[in-house]
Amino acid sequence: MDNSQMRPFDEKEWGMTSTELREGMERFAQDLDWYYSNRTMLRKKYIDRWVAVKDRKVVMADRTCDRLLKRLKARPGGRAGAQIFFVSTSEDTMVY
Repeated sequence: MDNSQMRPFDEKEWGMTSTELREGMERFAQDLDWYYSNRTMLRKKYIDRWVAVKDRKVVMADRTCDRLLKRLKARPGGRAGAQIFFVSTSEDTMVY
C-alpha cells in the first residue's frame, strides 16, 4: 500500500490522540530496549518465568503467563503499557 491509499489517523477510531499514540510507541520501544539490554540480569533473577516490564523495570513476574495476566489485570491500571516476556536460558519470547 502506498501513501496515497492510507487513511488519515482517526482519534475516535483509535480512542487516543496521535500524540498519545506516539508516546505509547516510544515507551514500548524504551521498555523493549531495556529488556534486551538487561537480559543477563533478568536471566539470573527470573529464569523460566514470565515477566511484565513497564517503564524500564519488572513490575511483576510469575511461572505462568495466565496467572501473570490475571494478577496484572487485578492491579490498579491493569496491564496498560506492560510488555510481557518469557525469560528463558535460550531464546526469549515476547507475548505483547
